[in-house]
Amino acid sequence: MMSNYLLTGHGINKKVFIAAVRPFKYRRCIYLNNAKAGCTTIKRSLISCENELGNTNIDIGLEMHSRTNGMFDFSRAAYQNGLDFVFTFVRNPFARVLSAYLDNIVGNKDECKRLREIFNISEEKDIDFTLFLELINEVDHADDDPHWRPQSVGLMCGMMPIHYVGCVENINKDYDELSQILYNKSTPLVSHFTHSTNALGKLEMIRKKEVSLITRKYHDDFELFGYLESPGIQAPTTLPASFSGNVDVARSMGEFLK
Repeated sequence: MMSNYLLTGHGINKKVFIAAVRPFKYRRCIYLNNAKAGCTTIKRSLISCENELGNTNIDIGLEMHSRTNGMFDFSRAAYQNGLDFVFTFVRNPFARVLSAYLDNIVGNKDECKRLREIFNISEEKDIDFTLFLELINEVDHADDDPHWRPQSVGLMCGMMPIHYVGCVENINKDYDELSQILYNKSTPLVSHFTHSTNALGKLEMIRKKEVSLITRKYHDDFELFGYLESPGIQAPTTLPASFSGNVDVARSMGEFLK
């Protein structure tokens, strides 16, 4: 289902792959980074645990998002033997895209400037939420900014095997469950609120036209992750525990990590 957006002559779209895949250096697992879905909190928590174990000595305030911070190893070929445990977290598409708009467009002049340049929009014209949704509906999913790229595309569902899927709406319970899998014990969830936009508290601002634009853009996210196409219901009703994938394709992607 995702192949129209992801498949290239080399397997999976390299840009999408690089934005998501985070292979751990000290254990055989991979975190699929999902922007605007608790990724900062997840990485802070994982790095804090690895620091405590003595595997890393990373300043989570400065190096959290760095690809070269010592937490991840991009030199090894993921899936070389098909042994990596892959996990990720997803988020309600309504809350996620609203949060992306508030954080990256309303609250980030550089991101807003880039959007204006891409669509040739003057500084005088206000980019409200409706216009933002109309604009991103014109962009091919693989070319989206990762903060509002559909999660089903960004996580390469159907191509990358995913063994554990948690959700932001149940992050405390799901992260504890993940900790038991990774570390055989509960580890602290280190929350991060710098990029918090209180999107949940602002969902009432989503109007009928915007609901239509969101459900069109993120149709596969609603379907795959069990979220209802209504901004009034937040948690997924039937979140899949895992996703199967094409291991043969995944094994060919080690070149992207070099």
